[in-house]
Amino acid sequence: MNQIYFSLQVRCSQERHLSINFISITRGEQLSPIRGSDGLSPLAVEEFNSLNPDRHVIAVDTADPTKLLARLSLWWRRVPGIPGKRLGVIGHYAAGKDQIGKSILEHAVTLLAEQGCTLAIGPMDRDTWHRYRLVTDCGDAPPFFMEPRNPVDWPNHFKGAGFTELATYQSAIDTDLDFIDPRINALEQRFKSQGLRVRSLDPQQFDRELNAIYRLTVQAFSDSYLYTPILESEFKQLYKSIGHLITPQLVLIAERDNEPIGYIFGMPDLEQAQPGHKADTAIIKTIGVINDRTVAGCGAYLIHLWRQEARRLGFARIIHALMHDENHKILNVSNRYAQTFRRYTLFGHVIEP
Repeated sequence: MNQIYFSLQVRCSQERHLSINFISITRGEQLSPIRGSDGLSPLAVEEFNSLNPDRHVIAVDTADPTKLLARLSLWWRRVPGIPGKRLGVIGHYAAGKDQIGKSILEHAVTLLAEQGCTLAIGPMDRDTWHRYRLVTDCGDAPPFFMEPRNPVDWPNHFKGAGFTELATYQSAIDTDLDFIDPRINALEQRFKSQGLRVRSLDPQQFDRELNAIYRLTVQAFSDSYLYTPILESEFKQLYKSIGHLITPQLVLIAERDNEPIGYIFGMPDLEQAQPGHKADTAIIKTIGVINDRTVAGCGAYLIHLWRQEARRLGFARIIHALMHDENHKILNVSNRYAQTFRRYTLFGHVIEP
């Protein structure tokens, strides 16, 4: 049975006082009676079962306990690590009104404190392999494929509940695909002398290619901020779910002595792809290179080759997507080509003992 953890009254703007119950969901089927309201939808049972939160919490109207007012999930067992901190993760966040959002977030912090967590972070659906961050500076450009999106007031929900910026990110747009970085010639000569070869993904060997990309990813990102190990089977499932959307020429793999040492994964902006209208923008989603000084500059070289391939395929613009502001290696390369047009934030809340 659902368990009511807390009940309170909030005042939403000039509306009447609203009595709210916070209810814990422990099994996916308990979500079935819950109905959405004000543009909110209950968490899908499949999503609940897939990411298996340690607790899912919903806010409902006391007068109508099936009416969803806000929701979030909590993880404290399988979470990313930050030295000296015990993390609690808040994800699957949605709330219709600011005061209700603030209240459920404050309640989430209390619950995480009871589990011994010293830092709450969010929004993050368990880990960085899944949806995380909020758009905090929208800019003028429309959303692109697989980009986080949220109502503009959600960042204020977190700030109102005592959260502050933990990490910031940006996306940038490259509109001059004719430009070639003059430093590329030296890189190209060095890599050719090393026998480095760059090829596109082989769709006929998709499973084998995913094996190689998984191994590269583990090596390339093991020291990245908030990195969480993932099983190879989970990794392959994530990519296989979008395999039919992949353009093989936009996935490049660098090899030396027949061993993969780096890759760049991109795809068309499918938000643009409508019947009779081909996308003219491509997206760089991920760049991974092994940690080896002998291949320093491989990421920049891959971006150069990928830009050339995107241009050959007829794309007019390139989005450098969702770059961590502290990832100076990638930003130093991106800044040669692109200008920031959107910003995102991951929030944190220190939990006092």
